[in-house]
Amino acid sequence: MKIDQLLNLPWWVKSIGAGVLLGLSFPPFPFPFLIIPAFLIFLHLAEHARSVSHTLYLVYPGMVIWNIIATYWLMMATVAGGVAAILANAVIMTLPLGIFHFCRKKFSTLLPAILIFPASWVSYELLHHRWDLAWPWLVLGNSFSSFPPIIQFISFTGVLGLSLWILVITSLLYLFLKQREKKIGLALISVFVFPIVISVFQTAFYTSPENQSTLNVAILQPNYDSYQSNSGFNSEEEAIDDLIAFASKHAKGSDLIVWPENGFEGSSYPHSFLHQRLKDSARVWDAALIGGLTLIDTYPADKTPKVFRFSRGGNPYDFFNAAGYWSPRGEHTFYKKHNLVPIVERLPFSAFLKTIDAGDWVNWQEIIGYGKGDGMVFMPAGSDSTYALICYDSVFPNWNRRHVKNGAGITTIITNDGWWGKTSGHIQHFEFARLRAIETRRTVIRSANNGISGIINPLGEVTAITGYWERDAIKATVSLSEEITFYTRYGDWIGWFSFIFALLGFGFAAIRGFKK
Repeated sequence: MKIDQLLNLPWWVKSIGAGVLLGLSFPPFPFPFLIIPAFLIFLHLAEHARSVSHTLYLVYPGMVIWNIIATYWLMMATVAGGVAAILANAVIMTLPLGIFHFCRKKFSTLLPAILIFPASWVSYELLHHRWDLAWPWLVLGNSFSSFPPIIQFISFTGVLGLSLWILVITSLLYLFLKQREKKIGLALISVFVFPIVISVFQTAFYTSPENQSTLNVAILQPNYDSYQSNSGFNSEEEAIDDLIAFASKHAKGSDLIVWPENGFEGSSYPHSFLHQRLKDSARVWDAALIGGLTLIDTYPADKTPKVFRFSRGGNPYDFFNAAGYWSPRGEHTFYKKHNLVPIVERLPFSAFLKTIDAGDWVNWQEIIGYGKGDGMVFMPAGSDSTYALICYDSVFPNWNRRHVKNGAGITTIITNDGWWGKTSGHIQHFEFARLRAIETRRTVIRSANNGISGIINPLGEVTAITGYWERDAIKATVSLSEEITFYTRYGDWIGWFSFIFALLGFGFAAIRGFKK
């Protein structure tokens, strides 16, 4: 079929077709460059739409299809929440194309609008990391997570730079197909090739910093069924006994033992018998332990949030999705998950909603979900330190790089991907962790309840891996690092640059429209 014939297809065929291409560009599918033809179709639809609202109408079906193909597994945990997330996220994704249409109508040539579009999309990705409905799973750069040799440049730009790269290529190609100018073609080739060449050189000549210290780790994958009470055991105590016995089996010679999110069923207080038992176990093993649990903790009087629970005694407290740390020397600390899955783990905008609920008509204790952690927590790891990213935390690059910038020598991820069953969700989650390794040049150690657990080196290469739904463990010696990448030092500078560029471009287009 010729291009002219493709362009004459019904709009809904083009929109849905673009959505299918985008869905196939994300893991487990190995076709990230399908993003380019997909967005060529979206740009075509947006340019020829009658209005901004018409643009959103035309591209929305494609965005829904993309979300369904890539994140259908959300409905495994909660059908209503999954459907709501997919439909709402698709709406937000249409906005950059609405901006493109608006700018295209305000300028006499295509060039300004086609340059503003990549910046608008990256701005959307940047801001979508930073509010109560945050959902960075479908950041375009995530689609390339399985191809480390060609994306090493994200140690300079972060994953948003990867999104910008692919969209600039798409925009230049769209402009070239429209105008067929040689200089546009040369610019297109240069933009496509240069980052890949840089990345290939980085891969070929990367050397670890000298005199790096090492850490002996044991990564546990207990493979409990998350949908069974007490992980399938007769009681919570039996489940804990099994997990401690499993750790004991692999503790010898280890400096650090890691087990997954929700390693313990039920909830625990900071000074309960369980924590004393884990401190005693760490002492016997002569190894530190990091593991996930639900923590019940009170708030200090001067740090009480707007939304919380009250105990019978009137004390403010919350349930937290947490990671505990216990050392052979009797030290212990807790990290409370900072990035909570909207709706599934915490009601979005709960503080604002509580403020406007002047009559206290809503029982906030029943609906708020988990408490939100507000700080970084570092955990000793050999001669250095690490931190625990809990599940959803690991898809927030800026949260990860802040820990590294503040001195952590290795990245630890604990997760429970068993909620999603044997879907593509657990594959995507593991693959995205490779981006965190490249961005910060830190080894990633990852413990998942049902899989995939593994070790990823600073080049994003998988050096150890488990199967899914298998009880397994990995023992290895990994390197700690003090290297600070450009991205680690300066963060999402690409995103903020794009935001300023898009804001100025949109503002200029609005002024032109007003003058007309």
